Amino acid sequence: MAEKTVNEVSREARLLFTKGSEAAQRDNTDYAISLFNQVLEKEPGFYDCRKALREAQLKKAGSGGTGFFKKMMSGAGSSPQIAKAKMVLGKNPGEAMAIAEQVLNGDPNNSSAHRIIVDGAQALELPRTAALSYETLVKNSPKDRNLAIEFAQALAAAGDVSESENNRGEKILMDLLRDNPSDGELNTALKNLSARKTMDQGGYAALEKGEGSFRDILKNKTEAVSLEQQNRVVKNEDVTERLIGEYETRLQTEPNNQKLTRSLADLYRDKKDFDKALELYGRVKNSEMGNDPSLDTAIANTIVKRFDHQISTINPFAADHSDQVANLQAEKTGLSDGRRPEARREIPDRPRHPL
Repeated sequence: MAEKTVNEVSREARLLFTKGSEAAQRDNTDYAISLFNQVLEKEPGFYDCRKALREAQLKKAGSGGTGFFKKMMSGAGSSPQIAKAKMVLGKNPGEAMAIAEQVLNGDPNNSSAHRIIVDGAQALELPRTAALSYETLVKNSPKDRNLAIEFAQALAAAGDVSESENNRGEKILMDLLRDNPSDGELNTALKNLSARKTMDQGGYAALEKGEGSFRDILKNKTEAVSLEQQNRVVKNEDVTERLIGEYETRLQTEPNNQKLTRSLADLYRDKKDFDKALELYGRVKNSEMGNDPSLDTAIANTIVKRFDHQISTINPFAADHSDQVANLQAEKTGLSDGRRPEARREIPDRPRHPL
């Protein structure tokens, strides 16, 4: 089953959706919710109706207050409905989603109901519908990295989501990366989401759906590739700079946070500010985390990277170019002599010959 637009649903569903939209505009929220639910029982893939229903549910919940008693009452009857939805999910995903929406009518942020919507939508191959509920799940559990990755994958699978939805997905991943800058899965999810966004901008998504043409693709190919590469470089640099600023600020109030210091050192290493990275690694080395074997490896790798960087900056036209390279290579080779990283001689900056 594919997600449908208003022009692709049945005439009856279209008329009910129109009435529901008019009721929502008149702030007749209860009637709008009732009509939208009727539409989705007939057309579970009607994404615009699902989104309109969610907006109406949230509006109703907001107008009724969010006190403790109201929350208790909204969830009081949800458990039997959730259990019923789970029972029918495998045989009839559309029916399970309809039951879950009944729960969301009174409790639009109910995570159990949204999980059923996600599972049902995925079973029916409705990626935008799944992404809509994933967003609420992530809001309810902002530190759940696995959930954030699933949300990003859903957005990438949906393909034709709005730019604002893509941006929200990217922001969620980037927020998690602040505390886990070396998390490979988070980085991969962010790259995939960015790549899909670039693909949509270049016209490939339209071609997938039978729209557009290869002529359109070829026309925009150079621009799309350039944009993707530029976005990747700029984004990586921007993220690194932003994280460094945030970590430096946090260290002022958390000076003994060695995990944060280690992460900041990693960022400076990636930025090629090797001296600053080694200084921060040294702080960690002198703390209770100093016996971590991976720290010695990080220090050694940073020193090697600094040698490589220095070699790359030597003027190739300098008269003593070969000697400079040989000297640095010899010092770099000396790193394998078994000495502990903190005992290795610091490398002074060498003057560079002008071109």
